[in-house]
Amino acid sequence: MSQLQDLVDAGQGKGDGDSLSEAVAVATACLHRFTAAFNACDTQAMDSELHFPHSLLAASEEHVWHSPGQHPTALFDELRKVGWAFTQYESIKPLVVSPKKVHFSVVYSRRRADGSVLTQHENIWVVICRDSRWGIVWRSY
Repeated sequence: MSQLQDLVDAGQGKGDGDSLSEAVAVATACLHRFTAAFNACDTQAMDSELHFPHSLLAASEEHVWHSPGQHPTALFDELRKVGWAFTQYESIKPLVVSPKKVHFSVVYSRRRADGSVLTQHENIWVVICRDSRWGIVWRSY
């Protein structure tokens, strides 16, 4: 079984809010599945880790995606042009936790194939449990 499939299977359909530590664990698994899909350049799998409407706050502009399929079509081509090979988390810290919602401080880096850092980003992401499924609903860049 692939690493991506292992992440998909881990926690999917679990964590309906029984405890705060379970909420953090299952919400964190959602983040890891999203980034595994990102590294696989699989926008459908990325979308499966989002809830819609999905909001992105970039600088002072909010973008709302009302349905899947909204990722920029040239996203991965543009990243590869500057030498991107993969993205990895540097830290994931829960900031606000409730049984069905976790706000995270997320620090990740974009890296070259040799592992050297291209860029590093600090964001706030919100993961919620809706209809018994955990997904990212809001990201601030």
